[in-house]
Amino acid sequence: MIEARLCFVVACLALAYTSGAAGAFETDAMKPFPVLRPVPERLRDERRGFQSAPSLTVSPKGRLWVAWHTGDTTEGDENGMVVVSSGDGGETWTPPLFAIDPPGPLRILDPGLWTDPDGKVWLFYAQLYGMWDGRAGVWAMHPLDPEDANTGWTPARRLCHGYMKNKPIVTRDGTWLLPSEFMNGKPWGGRLGAAKSIPKEFAFEMPEYRGANVFASKDKGQTVTFLGQAQIQPKDRDCTENMVIERRDGTLWMLVRVKYGIAETVSSDGGKTWSELRPSAILNPSSRFFIGRLKSGAMLLVKNGPVGTKTGRSHITAFVSDDDGATWLGGLVLDERNNVSYPDAVESADGFIHVVHDRERTKAREILHHRFTEADVRAGRLVTPGSRLKIIVNKAGPKAN
Repeated sequence: MIEARLCFVVACLALAYTSGAAGAFETDAMKPFPVLRPVPERLRDERRGFQSAPSLTVSPKGRLWVAWHTGDTTEGDENGMVVVSSGDGGETWTPPLFAIDPPGPLRILDPGLWTDPDGKVWLFYAQLYGMWDGRAGVWAMHPLDPEDANTGWTPARRLCHGYMKNKPIVTRDGTWLLPSEFMNGKPWGGRLGAAKSIPKEFAFEMPEYRGANVFASKDKGQTVTFLGQAQIQPKDRDCTENMVIERRDGTLWMLVRVKYGIAETVSSDGGKTWSELRPSAILNPSSRFFIGRLKSGAMLLVKNGPVGTKTGRSHITAFVSDDDGATWLGGLVLDERNNVSYPDAVESADGFIHVVHDRERTKAREILHHRFTEADVRAGRLVTPGSRLKIIVNKAGPKAN
């Protein structure tokens, strides 16, 4: 009798895992999950053993928002997301205000923040089964009041396949372009470096999306459709993390993370077709970088090390360009230490540029913020009153036992 009851319990647990019938195991990656407030204990500062890949944006009145993914001890199918905010230009930061943390083998990947031309704040993130399920999905939600740290947030909605670490852009004709990416290889679960298979009913094969994808919206994000992609040679593929910027001549320039650093491609038809990828003159380790347009019209580049030098993940540095990326000026070193990576940037209405990045994802576990101006970048040093580097946004506490 005991054996029969035990078998019944095991069978119920297995059914819960595969069907999501029980609260402990959820498998439906197409289902929106609510804001968790307060933050679950496992994602509180004193418990987190890993945090990385921050993103930030600024509200119309200057409130900064930062999000990153975290949870477990590295990237894997136990990751969630937390969000913090600052109302004083980044001098002080709230503790994590809320989390998105789906149960079971689902995970949150690469949150991204963006403020559209109408002043609406967007929080994007990917939701998927396991480490990679072959499909993923970009989701979006918005604060009800972007000037209030304790505001409510709209229910999340799914925009498209893939995941989107980098910010959308709006072209001169009003089209929104979203750079969505796909991971390499077959679907798998577990932690980074410890792959395991996932049930075939939760694994997807979508080879048509295995490129540097661009999705488009003509209605300010209400609907999003696939537009085009640049093909990446299998030998060069890494985390794609593609970024698009519109040049003054109307062409689109895409920079793509590849194994050797950064590749580039150009589109002359609004993003439908792209030239063959080739190595960029901008050298970088295989790691995320940032490129965007400042209000002055100059381009801003934030990367590891000098423009023409390939370093490791150290010396996060900001540069500007007045000729659409042909040459780069200045060189403001934001953080010279090792194990600093994944910069994201935004310019606020007061002319300050804000950059966040991570440092020592499993040791120091820091998210850092820098506040400076275009003049500081051009000078290669801080020359503007109020500029400041290496402000700690968040530092996780001791690892959980």
